[in-house]
Amino acid sequence: MALNVKDITEGLPSLQFENALNQQERQLISLRGRSHAIAVTSITQACYLIAKFNELRGKLTGLVESSQGARGIKFLQSTQRPCTVGVLGCGRLGRQLCQAILDVSKHPANNLKISTRRPETLSDFEEKGVDVKFDNKWLVENSHIIFLCCLPCHIKVVETDIAGSVPSNALVYSFIYGIPSDRLQRLIRHSNAIYQQLEFSDTVVTENTDEITMKWDCSRDTQTALTLGEYIQCVCPISPAARFSPVQLSQRMMALPIAFCYNYCLLKEIPQSAAVNAINKTFLNKLSHQGKGDVFEDKDFEFSTDTFLQDKFPATLDVVKILDPNVQLNFMDSIIQNKKLR
Repeated sequence: MALNVKDITEGLPSLQFENALNQQERQLISLRGRSHAIAVTSITQACYLIAKFNELRGKLTGLVESSQGARGIKFLQSTQRPCTVGVLGCGRLGRQLCQAILDVSKHPANNLKISTRRPETLSDFEEKGVDVKFDNKWLVENSHIIFLCCLPCHIKVVETDIAGSVPSNALVYSFIYGIPSDRLQRLIRHSNAIYQQLEFSDTVVTENTDEITMKWDCSRDTQTALTLGEYIQCVCPISPAARFSPVQLSQRMMALPIAFCYNYCLLKEIPQSAAVNAINKTFLNKLSHQGKGDVFEDKDFEFSTDTFLQDKFPATLDVVKILDPNVQLNFMDSIIQNKKLR
């Protein structure tokens, strides 16, 4: 379903944004909508990932038996708390992301950490209880999910600060343009790191096979857009409405939260069947025994080759290979076929 775009300045050319643009500048007007769509898409995916990981951690409570002693009790206590999210770099996108994490995801402020070169500019976040510093190593060492929102020119500084310091079960999610996932992994010496790769289109093919110019309503601020279903449908990769967005996100990105949660379970020594059960409850709101074919099964996460498995124990899924559209992925097929993810 396309966005219902209404221009209140229609018929009033002197009030329209384009009025002051020359002919050359008018050719670039599509970039305005594209920039807005990038922000909405990126932040929506980030908030979804955080929400699902928090939900899964809560469901793991019943999977750790008291017989595991002090270690099991400590793990039980840790999963009762929301995860810790770190945002490295707090420019325009970083600030919008942090605001959405607090307002849209309802993530506790004391479980959000920010590292920025100018912490004095984020007093509004500090007043809410967010931990703000200029210490990249401290940030990654104390976070479950780390979002890289700095400029590409700062990657060398980031590499120096965090390489080898990211916990094995943490996910690094990069918004830094021009640095693909495999290079990012080498730079920071961490295998659980991905770059959100986007594709762009200024036209859309209708059901009548007509090609029309894409329209994206960028009149609403990002925080407002994140609360409106019409925008959320357009930035969801498996939604039919996704083709109406000027920014296309691979359907494989829907597999990332599942793979991350699965890896987290394995690294916490949760049995595979229990991990899959927790994933079903989190993403499909069903238990594994409640419907064959409608839920993820253990075999969806079993691979006969090392295509997906990283060379370590326990054998966790390689998030970079999972995002490769040329590689067959059993549970990705399930996602596309039933489209019942919550």
